[in-house]
Amino acid sequence: MDIILYNILAGFICVIIGYLFGSIPFSIIIGKVFFKKDPRDYGSKNAGGTNCMRVFGKGWGILVICLDGLKTVIPVWMCFLIMTYAKFGGQTLLPDVRTWLETGVDAYTIKYPAYWLSAAGVTLGHCYPLFAGFKGGKGASNIWGLLFTTSWMHLLIPMAAFFIVMKKTKYMSLSVLVSHLIATITQWTITILILTHVLPSWFVWFQGYGPTLYLCLTSSIVYTFCFLMMVIRHKANIQRLMNGTERKMGEKVETASN
Repeated sequence: MDIILYNILAGFICVIIGYLFGSIPFSIIIGKVFFKKDPRDYGSKNAGGTNCMRVFGKGWGILVICLDGLKTVIPVWMCFLIMTYAKFGGQTLLPDVRTWLETGVDAYTIKYPAYWLSAAGVTLGHCYPLFAGFKGGKGASNIWGLLFTTSWMHLLIPMAAFFIVMKKTKYMSLSVLVSHLIATITQWTITILILTHVLPSWFVWFQGYGPTLYLCLTSSIVYTFCFLMMVIRHKANIQRLMNGTERKMGEKVETASN
C-alpha cells in the first residue's frame, strides 16, 4: 500500500509543480510591463502568444511563445532529473532509460515516469492560471515545449505540418490543431512500436536526447490530454473555421501600442 501511495504522491507533486510553472502569465506580464495593457482586453481576448503577436507585434508574440514553451521544458526536465539522479535513502526513485529497458523498475519506489505528468500540469496552469484569475491561453505553445522536450525527431514532422498548413491557409488555429494532432498520433505510434519491440531499444534514446526521458504509455496519455485541452480551448476557433469567419494571420486588430 505504501508503494501505491508513493506513486500517487509522486504524480500529484509533478502535476502541482507543472501547474505552478504553467500559471506564470508571460503574455500578461510583458503586456503590463512594456505596454501598460492586458492582452486579454484586445484582439481575441486571449493570453496566448498568437494574440500577443497580433496586438503587441510579431517579435513580442514570438517571445511569449518561446517563454510559454519553456514553461513545459523546465518542469519536465527538473522532475526527471530529481527522480532519476537524486538519491533518497541511498537510491534514486527511477532508473535511467537504459536501465529501465534492461532490468525494469521492480527495484525502484516509483513504477512509472511520473515526470511526464508535470506537462499535464503546465497545460492546466497555462489555460487556467492561478496567478491570472484562471483566464489564460489555449495550450499550443506548451505542446510545442513538450515536443521539444521529448524528441528532436518527434518535433520535425509536426513542425513541417505547421508551416505547410500555415503557408496554405494563413490560419494559425488550424495550423496548430493539425500539427499537434499529428504529434499526438506520432507519439502513440512510436510508443506502441517501442513497447512491442518493433523498434530496437537504442532507438528510444537515439530519437530523443540520449538515455533520458522514457517514451511510454504515460507520455502518450499526457500528450493526448494536452491535445484535448488545446482542442477544448480552441472551440470558438473551430466554430469560426467551420463558418468561414476565422481571422487569418496578418489581419489587423485593435492594438495596444505605447
